[in-house]
Parts: sequence; structure tokens; C-alpha cells
Amino acid sequence: MFRKREISHHGEATFLARNEGRHVATLLIDVDRFSVLIDVYGLPVALSALDLLERRMARRVRNDDVVRRVGSNRFSMTCRVERPLDAVAIGERLRAGAEEPVVVGADRLHLTISVGVAVAARSIAWTDPSFGQQVAHAALHQAKLLGRNRVLLG
Repeated sequence: MFRKREISHHGEATFLARNEGRHVATLLIDVDRFSVLIDVYGLPVALSALDLLERRMARRVRNDDVVRRVGSNRFSMTCRVERPLDAVAIGERLRAGAEEPVVVGADRLHLTISVGVAVAARSIAWTDPSFGQQVAHAALHQAKLLGRNRVLLG
């Protein structure tokens, strides 16, 4: 579910995209095999790893692109892009960054993420943020079915 801040960020991204003649992209990001991480390291370590991953992802995007946690192991991002493949490139940058080990205390964790990407055409940027989430979710589900640790455009 969208929180008020995500809706606000989506609205701002949509408004700016229309004014700039850009596309609006939604990325849905899921940490692969998170339940195994909890089973092996425990919930406190797994949650700390997610916090570190969120900060790492935030450093890999533009200042006006915001990565937000929207579930236990899921993140969402709405951004403006010139071309749909630019959103895929952002997803790949996030995916590559997630593969770098995360250190929590004495534990060195190796994470991977799967990313579903949805892009609205310049002329019809979504007015309902949940539509972009639905398309991105379908792409994310397909990425998981194809073996995880990948980025797919819906």
C-alpha cells in the first residue's frame, strides 16, 4: 500500500515529468530469499541489513529520486527518465550495488535483489500511483520466476 509520502512523491514526479517531457518510472525492489536470511542470521541482523541496503540504494540514485521501504523486504522508487531503458539501467545499478557484501556486526551478508520496472509514456503519466505499482509488481514476479537477481521491464 502507498503511504501519503509515496503518493506525494509520485505526484511530484508525474508533474515534473509532464513539464519536462519525460517518462515516469516505478521500480519495485524485493530482497531475494529474505526469509532464509532471517533463518540464518536472525531478524535483528536481517533488518539491519535492509537498513544498510536502503541507504546504499539511496546513494546510487539521483537526489530527487527516492527509494522507500514499502514492506518487510520490499522497496519502491518513482523517478523521471528520458527513455524506458533508462529506468532499467537504474534498476541494474541498484541490483549491482546490492551484490556488494553488507556487513552487520561480525556478519558479512551477500544479498541479491529482483526489480520490476514499469514506465508510463510521456503523454499519459499515471494519475493513479497504484497502476504503476501493479505493472512493476507483475514484472517483479516474473523476475522471481526466472531465477531472481534480475531486472525486468513490465
